Amino acid sequence: MLTGAQTTPVVSPSNRWWRRPGAAVVTAVAFGVAALGYRVAVLLAGAPPTNSDEGTMGLAALHIGQGRGLPVYFYGQNYMGTLEAYLAAPLVALANGSVLALRLPNLLLFAAFLAAMWAMTRRLYSPWFATFVVGLLALGSDRILKNQLISGGGYPEINPAGAALMLLAVALAAGGWAGTAGGPATITGGRAGTVGGRATITNGQASTTGGRAGTTGGRAGTTGGRAGTTGGRAGTTGDQVSTMGDQVSTMGDQVSTTGGHPSTTRSHASMRGGRARIAGYAAFGLLTGLMVWVDWLVLPYLAAATAVLLLKRPDRRGWIALAGGALVGVAPLLIHDLTSSWKHSAIPTFFGLNGGGPDASWADQLHGGVLTGIPLATGMCAAGRCEPWQLWWAPVWLLLLAAAGYGAWRAFRNDPDRVRAAGRLALVAAALVSLLVYARSNAAGATPMESGRYLHCLLISTPAVLWPLWSLRGRATRWLGAAGLAVICAFALVATGMVVRELPRIAAVDDRQPGLLAELDRRGVTTVYSEYWTCNYIAYISAERVRCAVIGADLKPGFDRYQPYKRAVAAAPTRTFALPTDSAESRAVRDYLDTRRIAYESIVVSGYDLYQPATRVDLPLPD
Repeated sequence: MLTGAQTTPVVSPSNRWWRRPGAAVVTAVAFGVAALGYRVAVLLAGAPPTNSDEGTMGLAALHIGQGRGLPVYFYGQNYMGTLEAYLAAPLVALANGSVLALRLPNLLLFAAFLAAMWAMTRRLYSPWFATFVVGLLALGSDRILKNQLISGGGYPEINPAGAALMLLAVALAAGGWAGTAGGPATITGGRAGTVGGRATITNGQASTTGGRAGTTGGRAGTTGGRAGTTGGRAGTTGDQVSTMGDQVSTMGDQVSTTGGHPSTTRSHASMRGGRARIAGYAAFGLLTGLMVWVDWLVLPYLAAATAVLLLKRPDRRGWIALAGGALVGVAPLLIHDLTSSWKHSAIPTFFGLNGGGPDASWADQLHGGVLTGIPLATGMCAAGRCEPWQLWWAPVWLLLLAAAGYGAWRAFRNDPDRVRAAGRLALVAAALVSLLVYARSNAAGATPMESGRYLHCLLISTPAVLWPLWSLRGRATRWLGAAGLAVICAFALVATGMVVRELPRIAAVDDRQPGLLAELDRRGVTTVYSEYWTCNYIAYISAERVRCAVIGADLKPGFDRYQPYKRAVAAAPTRTFALPTDSAESRAVRDYLDTRRIAYESIVVSGYDLYQPATRVDLPLPD
């Protein structure tokens, strides 16, 4: 018979520090602080280098902060929402043209990613494995830092959202909040079974989380100090179960049995648990809607998380919260697309881009999408290149993913805790779908180093990939797993070290545009023609003091994302051209002026050829 007597557990002095309560959390926080410190140092050093795409997002933030518009999509296209611009708008309004102000919200998104990954991994695997994963994710190669810190559209926010969606799905499917939305206790044949929580008896005290405590024949059965339950994890402190004769009481849903006849009374804790559950569904819906608006690269993880969520179908209030949250998140997309023509909406635009670009052979797609794409996207490659000795990680990653998928599938079929197994299987399936979709694209074969960003979501599946090594048992195999994890960490650390070593060179890439801008200011130039990767960058860092339009190597108008600049520069009384030294565009402009014997002033400044014709010239040429 269990009583309410409590004793103070004796902690042996010989216990290792890592066995102390909270040690895994404290260590994970330390890793997180180090990761943020590393990224702050990189930002303060002027890296990663920015470009015109980030300048475009900066212009959107500038316009939002000034009340000049509420852009739904990245300027110049009908997909990819501008969430980053809205997050950065208050800071950009205070620091016009600051790249650092534009990127600071991304640090918060990265911190949210680490927190969501720790919580998700702890729930699906184990606390110390979660801490290990956070430690590995704290490192950052060149490609990883670009994806996480540059506000180029979509990448900084999709990973924290994807990890949070998976965490919410598992928690909701497992009934992970105290109480349920109207969840009564279920007692069959005098036995109250717990759903969504496992009662743990410690020193005469039992605790449950979000479930229903159960007794068999009016008596709580314990095995090794644990009350037998069905369908959940060990409960957390806070809900106390005490059994006196035939009575069982809980802090969540209160259950009392008299002669085998159950009666239930909803407590305040149950009501709070029900509200938390509804809030969880609303949060899942909100993140779903936001990601549909922002970036569809995360759709495989969204679909996998939704499959896990539906293992336990929401009740009516849950469906309402889910739908309401999704509508709020996707509202910008809906408003834009319902008020625009079909060809200017997100769906045809996005699918029109899929498979675009120069054709690539299947061999190039395999090499660029798999052999290069996996190590590049998971932080194993150097800045701008993947050395041959770094490509070993791709086949090993695939083998580990296959092992993880096999183990998760077996657990899903045989393990009573199907939600946990489903969560693990979802991580494997989402990673596989993401990889297959990318490897089939022409971008994977034609531009693998820059297009590797499309596999950014693979980081969410890091726990699934590494779990087969962490979970090895037996003296010999355990050491083998530890050695494998050590090698993986070593290669990731080498890639991070390469960033630190090359940081001055990487940061120097951004020195050219400020130098060009200083020269334009000295000459009083406020309108200029340049190439795509320069234009919106100098427009942003000058806070639109200088407006820029794109000219191509064929001397025709290039791709201008912000059309008002194109019109303003074309209407200017004079022409100024600032083009990268010895670029195709620079040579074309110089040849045009020389062949027509047009007088012009030419200087080289900060890696740019600056041309100022004495008279207004008819460039760009008509389309």
